[in-house]
Amino acid sequence: MLKDFLNKANSLMNTANNTANSVNRTKQSVNSLGGQNRQMQQREANKKRELKAAQKAAEWKCECGKKNHAKFCEHCGKSKPACHSCGADATGSKFCAQCGADMTAPPVVDEVAEEIEEVEEEVEEAPAVCDGCGAKVCGARFCPECGIKVGE
Repeated sequence: MLKDFLNKANSLMNTANNTANSVNRTKQSVNSLGGQNRQMQQREANKKRELKAAQKAAEWKCECGKKNHAKFCEHCGKSKPACHSCGADATGSKFCAQCGADMTAPPVVDEVAEEIEEVEEEVEEAPAVCDGCGAKVCGARFCPECGIKVGE
């Protein structure tokens, strides 16, 4: 009887040890999953930071003072500043990062457009016929028929 009692006690001890080992393995698995979960959370946080940095880099401030992320200002409709020489993004810089053009200088296209406007104004103001011979001058400075200066 004592032997039976000792055998049962040993059997219960073995069961208890097996249960304790199983609990320890479960704790290790949970800890391992916790570590993986922390790694996933860290990766997600890094992705969010990268996304915010990319959005911040894409953000530009319009002449109207509003911040934008698109090619055109959603408040006033003006386009995002671009290099007048190569077309690259030139937001907030004095020189183009791509070609080195001076972004503070007015583009040559604007100067030519101003000259065209001045000539068009002169054409509109000029008389349609020559005072000397009566020929049509169509905004020319000199009459194509007699050669005198138009408007004198």
